[in-house]
Amino acid sequence: MAARPDAFLPYLASSLNNLGTMLSALGRRAEAHEAMREAVQFYLTVTRRVPARYLAECRIAVRNLLRRLEENERDWRTDPLIAEATALIERFTPRREPPQQVAG
Repeated sequence: MAARPDAFLPYLASSLNNLGTMLSALGRRAEAHEAMREAVQFYLTVTRRVPARYLAECRIAVRNLLRRLEENERDWRTDPLIAEATALIERFTPRREPPQQVAG
């Protein structure tokens, strides 16, 4: 672990995401919100390094954080972490081309 101290970040992010979900289910909304924020921060770190591997998990964690923000009646549009996460997700999400019309 000394050679790669961040090797366990994905597991920590996943655990914090799960913790946030459980705390929310118990009605502990403020604690759930903090756990989700940490999860998103860690997912952003690992997604920057290996987007193909962690983009889906990052997207889920962001969605969960958005739910916690709504529970706490906070405006997600002014949250800098959401803005950062959204930009990163958009950057690594492949663009789909619209289907071409067949002339007929």
